[in-house]
Amino acid sequence: MEFEGSHSLHALREKRKFQPIDLQRLYKQGHIEKDYRGYFTFEHAYPFFEEKKLKKYYINEEFEKVEQTIEGFMSEGENLLQRLVKGKRSTEQEFEIAEQLVQLDFSIILLLDYYSGESHLPILSHRQVLSWLMHEYRYRLFIDFIEKQVSTPLKSREHIEGCLGKLKYKKWRQQMDQRNTAQQQTYTNRLLVQSPYRFNIEKD
Repeated sequence: MEFEGSHSLHALREKRKFQPIDLQRLYKQGHIEKDYRGYFTFEHAYPFFEEKKLKKYYINEEFEKVEQTIEGFMSEGENLLQRLVKGKRSTEQEFEIAEQLVQLDFSIILLLDYYSGESHLPILSHRQVLSWLMHEYRYRLFIDFIEKQVSTPLKSREHIEGCLGKLKYKKWRQQMDQRNTAQQQTYTNRLLVQSPYRFNIEKD
């Protein structure tokens, strides 16, 4: 899922899977509820979300929070890129900014996948979405994921390689691989039993 760097809220909302007509259909089918404030439902426990106190939430309001998060990450990513391009920095500082940039790019892709329905997750509250995002951070495979994409919202790989140069980029990539390996070893004995997150209410 690509956002192509657009800041248009209208363009973003066109990608949303569960539009008002879909929520109306789910309401008529009895899958969600509605009151004077709008359509709502309740949180459920998932492998990535184990809060004991599950809350009621309003679906449109939670999607708006996801929109704000995506736009915030886009803005933060552009600021990081400016820091990487402008000014003299130590190699360590450049590598740190580069890592933050790919993590933001990775985050935006996942959020867009959720928002558009491509992740096949159920409708979630905003805090559940953030919990899922943190769950996906666990192996820190940000750059591995980014390098497999044809294009990404922040185009982080292209910008980082352009700013660092090929030799320094290779060194940074090796450092990322070393960190990823260490992180994977940490989680080896703590793997969660995975189950499909696919929502059983798909759009017709």
